[in-house]
Amino acid sequence: MRGTLSPILSHLVQTTIAAVGEKEKINRLINKYRKMLRFAEGGFNMAEIRFGLADLLITRDDPGDWKEAKTHYEFVLQHAMYGYLRFAAMIGKAELSIRSVEKKDLDAAIELSQRAHKNLATLVGASDYYTVKCLVVEAELMIKRDAKGDKSAAMKALEKVFKDDMADFYFRARAITDHAELLLYEKNADINRELQLCLTAIELLKDKPNDYFSIKAKLLQGEYITRRMARYDKSRATGIFMGIIGNKNADADLSARAKIDLAEISEKKKAKKILKEVVSSQNLDPYLVARAKQVSKSKEEEK
Repeated sequence: MRGTLSPILSHLVQTTIAAVGEKEKINRLINKYRKMLRFAEGGFNMAEIRFGLADLLITRDDPGDWKEAKTHYEFVLQHAMYGYLRFAAMIGKAELSIRSVEKKDLDAAIELSQRAHKNLATLVGASDYYTVKCLVVEAELMIKRDAKGDKSAAMKALEKVFKDDMADFYFRARAITDHAELLLYEKNADINRELQLCLTAIELLKDKPNDYFSIKAKLLQGEYITRRMARYDKSRATGIFMGIIGNKNADADLSARAKIDLAEISEKKKAKKILKEVVSSQNLDPYLVARAKQVSKSKEEEK
């Protein structure tokens, strides 16, 4: 699962039978919203339900969920011609382009997120859930596009979010994680500061241990510790990476990245076995496979 629920849906999740797992709660709510659609009348009423359904689908993140969510957001934009719901749907639709590799999609999504932010900031203020979401999504889209000035603009937006104590805890944590990733390989990065920020993100998401950004914050914590490599840091980083690898709910790419990180600080024989697992895995980000091969080559050259 990826992401978090909107305020419109969070109460429903909290009041669903507590004994079941979070994913099962989401599945039950999706079924509930689909049933509601059968009896809804009027474009605006249907738009509210379809907006909620879209948020749920993005959160669940099963195959096909984001494609369906797009149709619901577009319905909202056709029928909610103004107001909070329309602007919330704008940023929902913009977020869907984070996985696109097309510059034109990223350009359009960034423009959409900026329009949504401007309207929401005026309507409900800078710390509103969806106003804050606009800044985080816009920053992530700019990081993905990587045009001139994008990194600097993204950094400013992310810092604005995680320094806002009134902002939703989830987006504060997500902004911290994005910020830490941006600075990971910067020569002048303050490693101890970024480590402390990672710990803040982990604490903010302590009740969501299997969330994508919760796991990623832990991964970045381990990577910063590896960069610092002070006394006892190797054992600390090893424990973090092994914890992520052992988490069956971890995103496949994050788990693979943790394996590569672990291999880099392991002795040759162990590293070779770990890297072989990564290279033979299916449907991983090609960058990770290439990095695993590069690390494997480096390990072979070790004396």
